[in-house]
Amino acid sequence: MNTYSVEIPGQGRFRVESEQELTDEQAYQAALAQTKKEPATQRIRSFAQGLTMGGSDEMEAGIVSKWTGRPYDEVLAEIRTKIKAYQQANPIESTATELLGAAGTGLAFAPFTGGASVPATLGRAMATSGAQGLASGFLSAEGDLSQRAAGGLTGAATGAVLGPVFQKAVEGVGFTADKVTDWARRNIGGRGSKAVETEIQRLAKTSGLTNDEIVDRIARGEIMAENETLRTAVRALYSQGGEAGNVIREALTTRPEQLRRTAQKQLQSDLTPGVNRSVLRQMKMSDDAARAAERQAYETAFQQGGVISPKLTLAFGEAIKRVPDVVKNINRDYQAQTGKKAFFEVVDGDVRFDKGATLQDFEIARRSLRDAAAEAYRAGQGNYGGILADLEGAIKRELDVASQPLARARAGAQALRQTRDAFAEGRKSFTKSSDQVELDIQNYNPQQLQAYRSGVMDALRNKFTTGQRKSLMSTLADPESKEARILKAIYPQDSLAEIERKVGLAAQSQKTATNVLGGSQTAPSMLQAQKIGSDVSAQELFNAARLDPFALLNVTRKILSSKTQNLSETEREQVAKILVQTDPNLVRRALQDDSMMAELQRRVNQITGGAAVGARSAGAYTAGAYATPSLLAE
Repeated sequence: MNTYSVEIPGQGRFRVESEQELTDEQAYQAALAQTKKEPATQRIRSFAQGLTMGGSDEMEAGIVSKWTGRPYDEVLAEIRTKIKAYQQANPIESTATELLGAAGTGLAFAPFTGGASVPATLGRAMATSGAQGLASGFLSAEGDLSQRAAGGLTGAATGAVLGPVFQKAVEGVGFTADKVTDWARRNIGGRGSKAVETEIQRLAKTSGLTNDEIVDRIARGEIMAENETLRTAVRALYSQGGEAGNVIREALTTRPEQLRRTAQKQLQSDLTPGVNRSVLRQMKMSDDAARAAERQAYETAFQQGGVISPKLTLAFGEAIKRVPDVVKNINRDYQAQTGKKAFFEVVDGDVRFDKGATLQDFEIARRSLRDAAAEAYRAGQGNYGGILADLEGAIKRELDVASQPLARARAGAQALRQTRDAFAEGRKSFTKSSDQVELDIQNYNPQQLQAYRSGVMDALRNKFTTGQRKSLMSTLADPESKEARILKAIYPQDSLAEIERKVGLAAQSQKTATNVLGGSQTAPSMLQAQKIGSDVSAQELFNAARLDPFALLNVTRKILSSKTQNLSETEREQVAKILVQTDPNLVRRALQDDSMMAELQRRVNQITGGAAVGARSAGAYTAGAYATPSLLAE
């Protein structure tokens, strides 16, 4: 293998190897062709120099020497010659490439040094830059160990100063960019002030709920002001008066009544579905009116008449034969109602009927038998009463067969009595225990149960018109109260969860209104008033760490002045409006801005934060490299 050393003016000396012998011209042309490949190679070497704090040339020389067998010093000198030639030919490009590599080192070690994730203190920045300057100065120096040590010490001293200077310069650009994007976000994007945003986030954190949980509750009808944990803070804001106090007072005055009406409407809908005013009037009618309606139905059936069948006369005759004592009662009742003598007679034990006996005659006799059975039961003659009841039942069945209108009249009268009784019991439900109510409704048919629920609703409606209306929702919302247990026992189960939610909202709203708008100022409220607007946001800390004088002043004021009202009148009003906001999307925006403007601001801060760390690293490397007999210095 033939080796040739060729000097190319302005480019440096190049090593050319060839298996064949070359003339001087051929070696020169080969070296010249090699120079065309050099820029890309030297860019990589320059970048590597910055990335390794000036140590990549020696690393490369060591690898090449071991791989080829060439002397280490010879390879190192050749690499450095080529790097120097590249720097002389392209000073700006080579410097930029090297500094870019140095910036990469800073970003790579950012997670271990505080980096862009945490605003670095000046002391930390100087210490990190000094360490990088030490490495750069030591590795960039050429000579023996003492010369390298001197370069390292010089690099550490200058790097500790130059690194933070580079960092602050880039942070200044980032600060300006952040201010511009923040202005655009709040003015073009419609955001409120940073102080309002910080206060709302403080209150959200105080509530103990996540942002998603808060928004979900708003969607289900709540407002932040009614959160139990925040009531003291809301009261403090209200107590400061102004427009914020007006906003809170208006919301907490109207909402309890609105929510009560909503819950009452739901109760009415679920407990009395399809029950109109006429049905309610029927349920509430007096005994006289009910008896009059029943008489009218029977009279209509009697006028239409029916077939007096042998089975009917046989059933009646059987009753007379078995209990002849009831004959006098039947005759008495019949004469009292019709003014006539009996429509039958008993001859030698046989019952004979008048030819003109009517459906009404047999119905009157049946009722006398029924009353006799009831009287026997009341007198403690249960066995006798049971016999009479069975006989009366046999006659009733035959009467219903004889006349369908009579059967309908009887069924209607019975249903009316049962409905009225169930309705009356429902109206008295809150005077009983929940266990008794459960027993009352156990054997009700659907119609009776509906009447009972209507009675309960009527009792609730009466309570809504009294002084109990404000406390009633709280009572119904308390699962341990008798009223709540009764409501749960009689309520349609598929609608129970929804009414419990609405009753709970109304109760919570009334409790908040009473707590916030009534009574005197308390110590907890006064303490919360001092905290309003006092939280320092992460952005304010970040800006203060950048030595932003306005941020430093604001943070200092908030920390030292806990008794100062930190929000302006307008800002307090904006906070109050969010606290009583019923639109979940607007509340989400206040808690967490997901707009394009917010994303742009986050990206700007990320980029400038990373660039500042990279700039600090590049500054430290530059200090170390220039402070030593390095490649850059020569």
